[in-house]
Amino acid sequence: MRILLVQQYPGRVEEPVYPVGFHSIYNALQDLGDTHEISFLDMNKYDNPYNALSLKIEEIQPEVIGISQRNIDTSDSRDIFFYLPALEKTLSTIRKTTGAPIIVGGPAFSMYSAEIMLRYPLIDFGIFLEGEESFCELLNNFDKPDSVSGIFYRKGDVVKFSGGREFIELSESKPRLKYLVEPEEYGSQNFYIDCKRGCILNCAYCKDVILNNHQLRLRNVNSVLDEMEDLSTNRNTDTIQFTDPIFNIPLTHASEICEGILRNKLKIKWQAKFNERLIDSDFVKLAISSGCVLFSFSPDGYMNRTLDALGKDITKSEVIKSFYLARKNKGMNISLSFVQSPPDESLHGFIALMLFLLKLRIFIKIKRVKIYFGHLKVEPDTELFNMALKAKLMTEDQNFLPSSKKEMKKLFYRNPRTRYIDTILTGIHLLSKEIFKTRK
Repeated sequence: MRILLVQQYPGRVEEPVYPVGFHSIYNALQDLGDTHEISFLDMNKYDNPYNALSLKIEEIQPEVIGISQRNIDTSDSRDIFFYLPALEKTLSTIRKTTGAPIIVGGPAFSMYSAEIMLRYPLIDFGIFLEGEESFCELLNNFDKPDSVSGIFYRKGDVVKFSGGREFIELSESKPRLKYLVEPEEYGSQNFYIDCKRGCILNCAYCKDVILNNHQLRLRNVNSVLDEMEDLSTNRNTDTIQFTDPIFNIPLTHASEICEGILRNKLKIKWQAKFNERLIDSDFVKLAISSGCVLFSFSPDGYMNRTLDALGKDITKSEVIKSFYLARKNKGMNISLSFVQSPPDESLHGFIALMLFLLKLRIFIKIKRVKIYFGHLKVEPDTELFNMALKAKLMTEDQNFLPSSKKEMKKLFYRNPRTRYIDTILTGIHLLSKEIFKTRK
């Protein structure tokens, strides 16, 4: 079967990202020994992405087309942009050129699968959550999609769901060493590897917890190491990013990967997201010695009452611990992400946070610390949505897939009690951008 896998164009020029999901599906197809003719198109690499898509379809005459929809929007209140209109144009471009079945999947699709299927009738099938098994099985069952778990399909004008499927067992997973497209085409520092899937935390704003049902599945450590070795030795990759929600949960698994990197003498740098509670100086030294160049933390809040409201499993003292660890370990570069205008924030808490950040700037070199502020985007079926309802910031019938910036702005949580703080931070951000432009 001739298969075309398409990395969706978001509707504007953005930095190309390696197609991690398609990479997994491609390896799954190869492991099954299926003799499909698989082609790939990243629409983001063309000045006229839709024309490139049409030409590719005419060239290979695919019998099925898969589209990866990674994000719904930017999730950035300072850069609001909605990606779904571009999907509609992609679908119409395909349908004008071929009648081949269209399959859509990816993280964004899974978040709003039923709504997207209803909104875009040109989609024939949708992959809910992980696609390695569902996609492969669907290729042989287009006439009976209800027999394949995890599939959205159409029966006449009605959208149907075949039912959820068991999560993929990762403990014995093979290394993914076959490449749909060479990593070096995306730069030497732009490849992603997952060591695990799922998350056991309870952050108030995260829908991933609901989708993955608090299940944490660990990949075989040797498979991860084999992929890293292949990338550094054969693929001209010098830095990778671990996509785990939290790399050091559990700490034993993370330590085994670091120790394996050292044991196998892998010459590759890496970065990941870390939990403040489960990190100490010994682990930091192990991670740095194994090639970690950035420890990303997302405490989101600072005072305990704010951390509790956000559903974080950490305390103020553990946030402060990240500062002392970075100060003590000179090779520890850190990034800290905080929520702008979070629930249960107070003026006292905001001042305390500013003093903490000032301390960071004074005692640690600026180039070793990155600090980010951003509003939380509210997702349905989350505790943050319940807070927004209680604060009368949203309604029960809230539209989470709006088509205008005005409507999208309403999806970002802003604490009504601290709007003045929110205004100050926004002003500082705009001022810093103007200063940077002037200096540039």
